[in-house]
Amino acid sequence: MPKEITFYHEGKMPRKVQIEEGDLLGYGYHGMVLGAEITVGKHKINLAIKKFRDTENEGLVLSSQQNAQNAMENYRAAKTAGLKVLPTYRLSEDGTSILMTNGNLGSRRCYSYDDVLSVEARAVLGRSLLDYSELIDGMFSQATLASGSNIALLRDAFFFIVDFSR
Repeated sequence: MPKEITFYHEGKMPRKVQIEEGDLLGYGYHGMVLGAEITVGKHKINLAIKKFRDTENEGLVLSSQQNAQNAMENYRAAKTAGLKVLPTYRLSEDGTSILMTNGNLGSRRCYSYDDVLSVEARAVLGRSLLDYSELIDGMFSQATLASGSNIALLRDAFFFIVDFSR
């Protein structure tokens, strides 16, 4: 059942969209990511929605809103530094979720660091990545950009999008 949610786009007016949540795409410490089909006017767009949760680490409790706000601030810093980021990344009006580009559309698959640790994903990536030096050079280039802007890239910051149509 679709629900109506308002999302904020940097420098633009908030936009209210109809959103229907889909399958679970991934999850982690801060929340989970679901496929999402949104309707804007007469157009349907496949995106993803990250739903944040409250977290606690060594006595420090962060609400879902604080975690989502931190993610937005990290996104802005990464984008400003020139790092490769998802083109769509919008905070919900209630501040608990982010609407973003879905890396798992059509022939594309998005793999996280944790996925790469699995045997199945390594087999898929091993067949898909013919030039490992190009991958390492790209990661090093991104790490250098991040370092120049005092951005720490944690081990789970990298995502690999593989297009199986190539």
